[in-house]
Amino acid sequence: MYNIKLKSFKTLLICLAAGFVVFAGCVKDEDFDNHVYGITDPAKQPKGVLFQSSKQTADGIMIPVTTGLVGLSTSQDITTVVKIAADKAVTTDLHVQIVVNNDLLTGTNLTPLDPSLYSIPSSEVVIPAGEKFSQFTLTIPNASIIDPSSVYGVGFTITTVGEGYTIAENSKNLVLGVAIRNKYDGVYTFTGKTAHPTNGSLSGSIAAFEVTLPTYDINSVIWDEDANGTHPWSDASGSALPADYSPIYHIDPATNDVSVTNPLGLAENEPTADNHYDPDTKTIYAAWRYLGGGGYRQFYDTLVYLKPRP
Repeated sequence: MYNIKLKSFKTLLICLAAGFVVFAGCVKDEDFDNHVYGITDPAKQPKGVLFQSSKQTADGIMIPVTTGLVGLSTSQDITTVVKIAADKAVTTDLHVQIVVNNDLLTGTNLTPLDPSLYSIPSSEVVIPAGEKFSQFTLTIPNASIIDPSSVYGVGFTITTVGEGYTIAENSKNLVLGVAIRNKYDGVYTFTGKTAHPTNGSLSGSIAAFEVTLPTYDINSVIWDEDANGTHPWSDASGSALPADYSPIYHIDPATNDVSVTNPLGLAENEPTADNHYDPDTKTIYAAWRYLGGGGYRQFYDTLVYLKPRP
């Protein structure tokens, strides 16, 4: 008798549970029907407009997209892409308004580029009918008057877009970095020889290898110790100079004379050498020295331009 009652009680519970499910399934969920949550139809959602190259750190600091410009007086353009986040192209011209927003430079270590040193052909970008993107342009009319010792930036924000589209909040901002490279900046093929007053193993030739010489100032390039290692002694020695002993090559654009210093202020020209820059072959000839125990350490560098830096 006890088992029969227990079975009847279990059967009643199952029936009640089933009834509750059926009842709950019949309650109308207006939020679901109105797509407040749940699966929505992507085709009916506004399409986002954004900067293709917009980047930022996890804490919201903008990551600049930096372009290296040659320090010339001729006009140079920096272009970036504005696009829609959609599979299909726009059916009519889409107008996008962009404003300068240098608040975005906060935390980037970039110097705001003086507005007198650049121009924006148009603050309105038009994505033409049948396309999904267009270009936004920043023009530098004369990079030769920009101090190359700093890296500059200009921030931009998308503020308005055409009907049927929305601004992609996570990609509406962009920082363009501007680094000026002087005309000597680049990758060179280096050969050389060295002379040490007391250690003969450090004296001898250095076989050709590629070195990077980035801009130091408007008419100077520096041996990049991060890219090249420090300046070597002879190949036979397998040794190199300590950090910050490597050369800075200063070129006089009027005479093409070359003078050598280093970050420690210890280097000077070898007095008997013909230090010069050959503009036809883009070659730097630089003999230099510094004083140590027993006399001068001497270096005879020849650097032939090979290609621009990456």
